[in-house]
Amino acid sequence: MADRRPPRIEKPSAWGVVIGDADYLAQSGWAAKALALGWPPHDLFGVGPESSDQFESLAVWLSGRKVAAMGEWKARTTCGAMFYRDEYGRPKTPKFPPVFLWDWGRGKRSR
Repeated sequence: MADRRPPRIEKPSAWGVVIGDADYLAQSGWAAKALALGWPPHDLFGVGPESSDQFESLAVWLSGRKVAAMGEWKARTTCGAMFYRDEYGRPKTPKFPPVFLWDWGRGKRSR
Protein backbone atom coordinates (compact mmCIF):
# COMPACT_ATOMS: atom_id res chain seq x y z
CA MET A 1 0.00 0.00 0.00
CA ALA A 2 1.08 3.51 -0.64
CA ASP A 3 2.67 5.47 2.19
CA ARG A 4 0.87 8.68 1.26
CA ARG A 5 -2.58 8.61 2.85
CA PRO A 6 -5.77 10.02 1.28
CA PRO A 7 -7.11 13.32 2.68
CA ARG A 8 -10.11 11.37 4.03
CA ILE A 9 -7.71 9.74 6.50
CA GLU A 10 -6.40 12.63 8.56
CA LYS A 11 -4.03 10.97 11.04
CA PRO A 12 -0.98 8.91 10.03
CA SER A 13 -1.90 6.32 12.68
CA ALA A 14 -5.35 5.95 11.12
CA TRP A 15 -3.77 5.06 7.75
CA GLY A 16 -2.04 2.13 9.46
CA VAL A 17 -5.39 1.00 10.85
CA VAL A 18 -6.96 1.19 7.36
CA ILE A 19 -4.14 -0.92 5.94
CA GLY A 20 -4.62 -3.43 8.77
CA ASP A 21 -8.38 -3.53 8.20
CA ALA A 22 -7.92 -4.07 4.46
CA ASP A 23 -5.56 -6.96 5.22
CA TYR A 24 -8.04 -8.33 7.78
CA LEU A 25 -10.86 -8.31 5.19
CA ALA A 26 -8.69 -10.12 2.65
CA GLN A 27 -7.16 -12.68 5.04
CA SER A 28 -10.30 -13.47 7.06
CA GLY A 29 -12.44 -14.37 4.05
CA TRP A 30 -14.86 -11.45 4.46
CA ALA A 31 -13.70 -9.88 1.18
CA ALA A 32 -14.35 -13.14 -0.69
CA LYS A 33 -17.80 -13.41 0.92
CA ALA A 34 -18.62 -9.80 0.00
CA LEU A 35 -17.55 -10.33 -3.60
CA ALA A 36 -19.66 -13.51 -3.77
CA LEU A 37 -22.63 -11.44 -2.49
CA GLY A 38 -22.12 -8.94 -5.33
CA TRP A 39 -20.18 -6.19 -3.57
CA PRO A 40 -18.04 -4.16 -5.98
CA PRO A 41 -14.35 -4.22 -4.99
CA HIS A 42 -14.34 -0.44 -4.40
CA ASP A 43 -16.95 -0.93 -1.65
CA LEU A 44 -14.40 -3.07 0.14
CA PHE A 45 -11.12 -1.30 -0.61
CA GLY A 46 -11.84 2.13 -2.11
CA VAL A 47 -11.59 5.76 -1.10
CA GLY A 48 -12.85 8.96 -2.71
CA PRO A 49 -10.55 10.47 -5.35
CA GLU A 50 -8.30 13.48 -4.74
CA SER A 51 -9.80 15.65 -2.01
CA SER A 52 -13.16 13.88 -1.99
CA ASP A 53 -14.41 12.80 1.41
CA GLN A 54 -17.71 11.56 0.01
CA PHE A 55 -16.79 7.90 -0.30
CA GLU A 56 -15.34 5.40 2.10
CA SER A 57 -15.14 1.66 1.73
CA LEU A 58 -15.60 -0.96 4.40
CA ALA A 59 -11.82 -1.06 4.97
CA VAL A 60 -11.76 2.69 5.64
CA TRP A 61 -14.90 2.63 7.79
CA LEU A 62 -14.00 -0.32 10.05
CA SER A 63 -11.52 1.60 12.25
CA GLY A 64 -10.24 -1.60 13.82
CA ARG A 65 -13.66 -3.19 14.34
CA LYS A 66 -14.26 -6.78 13.25
CA VAL A 67 -17.02 -8.00 10.95
CA ALA A 68 -19.60 -10.32 12.49
CA ALA A 69 -22.10 -10.69 9.63
CA MET A 70 -22.50 -9.59 6.04
CA GLY A 71 -25.36 -9.37 3.58
CA GLU A 72 -25.87 -8.11 0.07
CA TRP A 73 -26.17 -4.44 1.15
CA LYS A 74 -24.58 -4.18 4.60
CA ALA A 75 -22.04 -5.48 7.07
CA ARG A 76 -22.39 -5.61 10.86
CA THR A 77 -19.46 -5.50 13.26
CA THR A 78 -19.08 -7.46 16.48
CA CYS A 79 -20.04 -4.29 18.40
CA GLY A 80 -23.23 -3.88 16.34
CA ALA A 81 -22.15 -0.97 14.11
CA MET A 82 -23.56 -1.17 10.58
CA PHE A 83 -21.89 -0.35 7.26
CA TYR A 84 -24.31 0.21 4.39
CA ARG A 85 -23.26 -0.06 0.74
CA ASP A 86 -26.17 2.05 -0.46
CA GLU A 87 -26.77 5.78 -0.14
CA TYR A 88 -28.99 5.29 2.93
CA GLY A 89 -26.12 4.65 5.27
CA ARG A 90 -23.32 6.79 3.79
CA PRO A 91 -22.77 9.80 1.56
CA LYS A 92 -23.40 9.53 -2.16
CA THR A 93 -20.74 8.05 -4.39
CA PRO A 94 -18.51 10.87 -5.64
CA LYS A 95 -18.72 12.29 -9.15
CA PHE A 96 -15.50 10.47 -10.02
CA PRO A 97 -15.03 6.77 -9.29
CA PRO A 98 -13.29 5.75 -6.08
CA VAL A 99 -9.62 4.82 -6.04
CA PHE A 100 -8.31 1.56 -4.63
CA LEU A 101 -6.34 2.02 -1.41
CA TRP A 102 -3.26 0.37 -2.93
CA ASP A 103 -3.30 2.81 -5.86
CA TRP A 104 -3.37 5.91 -3.67
CA GLY A 105 -0.12 7.83 -3.92
CA ARG A 106 1.00 6.02 -7.06
CA GLY A 107 -0.35 8.58 -9.51
CA LYS A 108 -3.46 6.53 -10.31
CA ARG A 109 -5.91 8.87 -8.57
CA SER A 110 -8.94 9.98 -10.54
CA ARG A 111 -9.13 13.56 -11.73
